[in-house]
Amino acid sequence: MTVNPREMTVSSILQHTRKGKVRAAHTVCAGKAEIIEIEAMQHAAIIGQTIQDLDLPSGVEVGAVVREGKIIIPDETTIIVEKDRILILALTTQVNKVDKIFSERLDYY
Repeated sequence: MTVNPREMTVSSILQHTRKGKVRAAHTVCAGKAEIIEIEAMQHAAIIGQTIQDLDLPSGVEVGAVVREGKIIIPDETTIIVEKDRILILALTTQVNKVDKIFSERLDYY
């Protein structure tokens, strides 16, 4: 395994510029896609929704859900609960849509 300092720096910046509770963000495929780990916060609009309900755009896939330390390979019926960590693969052109879908509800504040 090689470590690319440039990609590590980009990934660190991405983690802090994304909305919601982003735990990690990494660019892949020469910057054409990102792998994003987002925590489902208490007031996020996604809580209680199934993967199918999220109506994800083309180019965005939920690869795994980590719940209480266990990895779940989700299907369209998997329900998102508070504190789930959701691993997403998204084309960079779709990342803004991912931010909107997974951010906290604004009406809470």
